Amino acid sequence: MQSWAISEKIHCDVLVIGSGAAGLRAAIEATRQGRNVLIACKSNGGRGTSTHIANGGFRVAHEDFTREEHFELVMKGGRFINDRRKVRILANEAPAAYEEMKRLGVTFRREGAMPAFPGGKAIIHALEKEASHLGVKTLKSTAIVELLRDGDRVCGAIAYDAGAGAFKALLAPATILATGGAGALYSFCDNPPHATGDGYYLGLAAGARLTGMEFVQFYPLGAYQPERTALLFPPVLGNLGVIRNADGEDIYQKHGITAWPAASLARDVTSRALYSEIDCGAGVGGALLLDLREMTEEDWASSPGVQEKRPYFRRRFNCDEEPLRIIPVSHYTMGGIVIDDWGGTGVEGLFAAGEATGGTHGANRIGGNAIPEALIFGARAGQTASQLSESSGGGTFPSESVISDAMDRWRETFFEKGGESVEDILDGVRSEVWENVGIIREGDRLRSALESFDALERDRLPRLLTSTPREIIAALEARSLLLIAQMAASSALLREESRGAHYRSDFPEEAEDGMFNTLVRFDGGKFDFEKIEVLATGGAENG
Repeated sequence: MQSWAISEKIHCDVLVIGSGAAGLRAAIEATRQGRNVLIACKSNGGRGTSTHIANGGFRVAHEDFTREEHFELVMKGGRFINDRRKVRILANEAPAAYEEMKRLGVTFRREGAMPAFPGGKAIIHALEKEASHLGVKTLKSTAIVELLRDGDRVCGAIAYDAGAGAFKALLAPATILATGGAGALYSFCDNPPHATGDGYYLGLAAGARLTGMEFVQFYPLGAYQPERTALLFPPVLGNLGVIRNADGEDIYQKHGITAWPAASLARDVTSRALYSEIDCGAGVGGALLLDLREMTEEDWASSPGVQEKRPYFRRRFNCDEEPLRIIPVSHYTMGGIVIDDWGGTGVEGLFAAGEATGGTHGANRIGGNAIPEALIFGARAGQTASQLSESSGGGTFPSESVISDAMDRWRETFFEKGGESVEDILDGVRSEVWENVGIIREGDRLRSALESFDALERDRLPRLLTSTPREIIAALEARSLLLIAQMAASSALLREESRGAHYRSDFPEEAEDGMFNTLVRFDGGKFDFEKIEVLATGGAENG
């Protein structure tokens, strides 16, 4: 039988929740500042993160691509509702982040106009090696139940260590949320299965605000693999090969897609085109066909990354003899926790970085910016969290009653017998989101989805069957995914236009009054949504 008592209290100066690029970089920075840092992560370290399975791009200024061009490209991709200050920081500091990764041992090559790295595992390996060298400790297979607060200040978290089957109190004057995005909200995704956006739930519950939750990016060229994390085909293959529907029509030609590579520079338009073909019945068994059989040797050789993967594509997909089955997959969450330039959330003691945050990418993310952003803002959050920890003199920690009250709240939700199947709830949420809060949206379908989510929250979420450690982790993920589904649908309903990755079939054009960001906070037991003009959230640019 599961014990609901706190088995151990662990004190540290800075608690980092998440072990991807942002979390590792934050931990490294805080440790370099002399702080005692603990990383807590659900997975087995960085190998279970989205960073680890990332494919190759690191967008950075170089001799043929200036910082100003980088800035303008990100703003245009985000349809100009990005936080301009953060975009300026991204463009200005990407070169330094790039040079640091080279110093840490990552080998880059030039892939067209953008440096590329040999997969995200190289980034993770380099960062984990540096973190280990510095003495950063990691608590693996550990999910966060709730952030702890002393008054209005966050001072650590209650965690569930699935390996030990025990609850622990992780106490720190500074906490950094680097939990990644919520790609696993959708039936088809390329994110790890534990990419359930836990930081959005934790931050909102602690008093932070979320922004841009209607903006979810889909990658067009995902391998059709139901029940599995999708493999991604390189963007250039969509242009070098031919994507066809059941009638043999060239999809790029049919929909007027001319960007090169479209799957990188026009992910929103390309994903909608592919999804619309499948949705109207022109797919082949729920997918489209990527035909590489007419690619020449010169085509293959034009991209070193593609050339390297060719033997694998031949072996795994028989690409020389038959088309590949593809489908757009959930790839990146543009929305997230509102932060300042240094990772502060507006809640004392709480910081955030990476895909857990929102604002930098606006309505859509241009390829090659996720890793630089995670590294840059991870380092910034690590620095300011370190400074807060130092100034606090060790911090103040919650009383025993605060910890026990938090445990009581969750004990009332989890049932070792007679509860609701967590997997059934997760499957229901994912199916509803894919159908009604996905690539193409419409008002009535969004309202119907919200009714379904409200019913799940009211009737099933309060009684979750949690008789095993795996079920407890899944239950925590279910509450996060359900909240994110509600935030995404509500924000999408408020935005009566189409912009970037957000497309409303009942409002198919960008609106003149659409230059705003949607903010949400949890206030007085209910969600409070607010539209903020872009200038109010973007502020003045940094130099």
